Amino acid sequence: MTTPSKALLLTAAALTAGLLAMPEFALAHAVLKSSSPAANAKVPASLKAIRLEFSEAIAPDQSKFELDDSSGMAVLTAAGKDMCAKTTCKLAVPALKAGKYTLKYQVLSADDGHVIDGEFSFTVTG
Repeated sequence: MTTPSKALLLTAAALTAGLLAMPEFALAHAVLKSSSPAANAKVPASLKAIRLEFSEAIAPDQSKFELDDSSGMAVLTAAGKDMCAKTTCKLAVPALKAGKYTLKYQVLSADDGHVIDGEFSFTVTG
């Protein structure tokens, strides 16, 4: 192998190793970093909003949310258009009775175009 070919091969190997060492770069998709309330939290009935923080910007007009009570009935459905900016979504919630609630979300990553969905539950106390 000639010297330029060896150099090219070593450069390619180094670049590949660098990408593999940074999986968040190679496989970057938006993920839910945090929420308030947090998953499995117990919150007072005075809860006014749910806040979601994603790892990267999301496309608000392509994002949606549903809050279900313990029987699976939707108590809130919302589009992200008016509730999300950059990496944060804040959903105003109606008065909630005591019980377990599940927030389901589906967001579109503005950075890579992937749809991410998930859910988490929390409990409203008396």
